[in-house]
Amino acid sequence: MLAEAGLQRSGIAHQIDYQRLSPTEFVPAPAQGVIAVTALEGNADTFYDALDHPPTRVTSTVERVILAELGGGCVAPIGVYARLRGEYVNTVVRVLSRDGTEEIAETRDLPVERHPSAAREFADDLREQGAAQLIEQAKQDTPPSPSRQE
Repeated sequence: MLAEAGLQRSGIAHQIDYQRLSPTEFVPAPAQGVIAVTALEGNADTFYDALDHPPTRVTSTVERVILAELGGGCVAPIGVYARLRGEYVNTVVRVLSRDGTEEIAETRDLPVERHPSAAREFADDLREQGAAQLIEQAKQDTPPSPSRQE
């Protein structure tokens, strides 16, 4: 599986047959494709003004809030995909068990004007449905990587 952008940049997209996966069905990890910039104190405003993209900031905030509220991380089988749709942020969330036999999935339109709090409420509802439990179980089932062992 490869990113389409990588196929394009490498110049081989026109040479191979490939299938584009729908992000609402094959839900990506939260904040995929977002560029984060770190700057020295006092220099951040220069970068922020030049690079900030308000629609991306809104959608990535929704995705990251849901991830944080559910306790997800690198090993958690969670996908969150948010799209700005006028006055709403259409948000798709899929949380799976490690073996894929259990799933909590929901789509919701969150109001833009209160997207951070609406994302927290969405995460709370998902938690009540068992999403946080699936994530916690996945963390416990994941063997530690060699670099993390003592």
